Amino acid sequence: MDQSFIQSRNLQFFLSFLLVLIFVIPKDISAQNDVTVEGDLLVNGNGTSTLFKVVGPAGEVRFNPYFGGSGVTLLGYFDGKDRQPQIRFDDVASSFLDVGMDATGAFVVEQSDLPVFKVDKNGRATIGTNAPQAFGYTLSVGGKIASEEILVDLKADWPDYVFKEEYGLRSLTDLKHHIDTKGHLPGLPAATEVQNVGIELGEMNRLLVEKIEELTLYILQQEERIKALEEKVNK
Repeated sequence: MDQSFIQSRNLQFFLSFLLVLIFVIPKDISAQNDVTVEGDLLVNGNGTSTLFKVVGPAGEVRFNPYFGGSGVTLLGYFDGKDRQPQIRFDDVASSFLDVGMDATGAFVVEQSDLPVFKVDKNGRATIGTNAPQAFGYTLSVGGKIASEEILVDLKADWPDYVFKEEYGLRSLTDLKHHIDTKGHLPGLPAATEVQNVGIELGEMNRLLVEKIEELTLYILQQEERIKALEEKVNK
């Protein structure tokens, strides 16, 4: 038999077999009932790469490229500690980012188990701290904040009232007595109060402007007194 004819027949058989693999044999395998697996469930691709892995008993669901504990991306992660749904993104074995919920139902973002961001069920947010949310505040930050600009929408009166005639400016004698007995200016918090509860930026700026305007009045009073003395001396 002609050798070219045999090769042609083999090629036809191979192509027919390939078409069967592609179009006849189903690509997906579905289970009509529950599938129970003792231990871990793995689905591998070509070679040794792991496409999909369910780890028991923690209930973690891991997707490619998870293999060998490094270069890991963990999705559908189910936290084995408090059993809350989370997503874990893992670059190396010692560094990972968790996004999901904690035991209180709050949305959390953690970097290697350290707090990054949290929003509780009442919409109050914390950044960089696990400390309890400051009462009455929408945002708490554990650390320093760098910003080009901050707008404080102050509801209290701005201290232009200091320049009104009815404003009761203390005498310098009364002011000195208050400083000697209290150790701070009237209306401003003491050092111990600031250390314990901090300061509110809007209110503190208002108080500082109030003291600047009071100081301006004292300077104007002294200017009038100096002029009166100069006129008295020049007579």
